[in-house]
Amino acid sequence: DVTEDPGLQTVSGWAVNIAAGPANESDQGLQFQVTTDNPSLFSNPPAIDAGSGTLTFTPAANANGAATVTVILVDRAGGSSAPSTFVIAIAAVNDAPSFDLNGNQVNVLEDAGAQTMANWAVGIKPGPTNEADQTTSFQLTVDNPVLFSSQPTLNGTNGDLTFTPAPHANGATTVRVVLVDSLGATSGERSFTITIVAVNDAPSFDMGSSLDVNEDVGQQTITGWATNIAPGPANEADQAVSFQVTVDNPALFSNAPQLDATTGTLTFTPAPEASGAATVNVILQDSAGGATGVRTFVITVIPVDDAPSAKNDLILGSTQGAITGNVLGDNGSGADSDPEGSTLTVVTVNGSPINPATGRMLFDGNNEPEDENAGPIGQLIMQANGDFTYTSLRQDGANMPVSFTYTIVDANGNRSNAATVTVTIP
Repeated sequence: DVTEDPGLQTVSGWAVNIAAGPANESDQGLQFQVTTDNPSLFSNPPAIDAGSGTLTFTPAANANGAATVTVILVDRAGGSSAPSTFVIAIAAVNDAPSFDLNGNQVNVLEDAGAQTMANWAVGIKPGPTNEADQTTSFQLTVDNPVLFSSQPTLNGTNGDLTFTPAPHANGATTVRVVLVDSLGATSGERSFTITIVAVNDAPSFDMGSSLDVNEDVGQQTITGWATNIAPGPANEADQAVSFQVTVDNPALFSNAPQLDATTGTLTFTPAPEASGAATVNVILQDSAGGATGVRTFVITVIPVDDAPSAKNDLILGSTQGAITGNVLGDNGSGADSDPEGSTLTVVTVNGSPINPATGRMLFDGNNEPEDENAGPIGQLIMQANGDFTYTSLRQDGANMPVSFTYTIVDANGNRSNAATVTVTIP
């Protein structure tokens, strides 16, 4: 008995007591005639050397089973022995499976997601044809398993290679592969390399909400408006980051919006008297060229009804007759005004209100209702529209100049500063 695939078999002295006949026939030549009932079992059929009795044969590759061998010894004179038989049994052996790889290197980019390389393993065989009913599976050993969230696998039927790189992982690993059949036989080891090529990940941040501020509010500082500012995963923590900020309405600002990439603080200053809305576009960029997508928010500057401005007036008159004018006009210091262009109304003189029924005010004296020593020195009539008449009660122009203050309001009731009117005779 021999096992499958043993190669050439030589059994010395297998046949013994070989004789041509009695002593008077000892000079006759001899040879063995060897036949078998299963010749396909052998690549070199059994043969016996008549001189030494040595049996030789070579089983066919991957063949197993039994063959009955019939042996007859024949001499040169035509005599032959009776047939003798024996059996050669070749015991089956489970052959190793086999396969080939389509290459020795796989390259993918970092964070590439699930990967499938079809038919990465080819020529998958469980063994010779007599073992074709066996199943096969691959056993893989990975030197650097932390590179993967799903470890590399090979399909034992179609040879597809699948794996998923771990998030933000990069580097190389050797993958060792063995094919195993369903009876436990293993192929020789093959290997290949998977390289995950580093990619610069985009930075990230969380943005605050849109903002509403009043007109003329001054510089605005919103601490920590942007949060969770990061250049990327932990392996990119040494990168620097900066914000790129643009607006679609730059005229709304005297100092345009800016973001500090370290603190996330947002700063801006609305332009004087400006109101409206601006869309702000924000991009965070890292020092390796990675950038977020454009993020947007809106800054709305809410209009505020500003108070009007009253200007000081210098009115020149004479000692004869009344002196008239309008305090709202340009009387040396510029005309009274309102930022919103509203209609202006005089509401007080020297802190006292104009009569709401008549829209006018009478006032005697020089900053006082009456001169204690000489009586009234003059009379002022002030209209709500700013027209006034001043009549001196001293014909010699004594107690000149005369001055008084007034305030104005706009259509929404916003009151101005107090302006001073000086009436004098050159």
